[in-house]
Amino acid sequence: MAPGIFFCADGEDHHHRLLSESPSQESCFMCDKRLDRSADIFMYRGNTSFCSTECRQEQIEMDDAEKRRRKRSAHRAKSESATGNYKSVRTDAIQVA
Repeated sequence: MAPGIFFCADGEDHHHRLLSESPSQESCFMCDKRLDRSADIFMYRGNTSFCSTECRQEQIEMDDAEKRRRKRSAHRAKSESATGNYKSVRTDAIQVA
């Protein structure tokens, strides 16, 4: 491959792009280190570039943790609605004479 070109291995040709076409490809998404056109660039989710496998892996782990958190939260909400275990909030007014 020519310098300045990266490839996202998802099998779709439209992911071949020049590095210079996208300003987001100029620095690592995780550590903001400037990406060298002559060095390897590590891609994640199609268009997110990283300077190293370590930075890429850190983002993958953060995304996985967020997915697990959302799944637990959704499961908890579903469980509470099924058991009627709602948190009550008093909304009526008290009149004082």
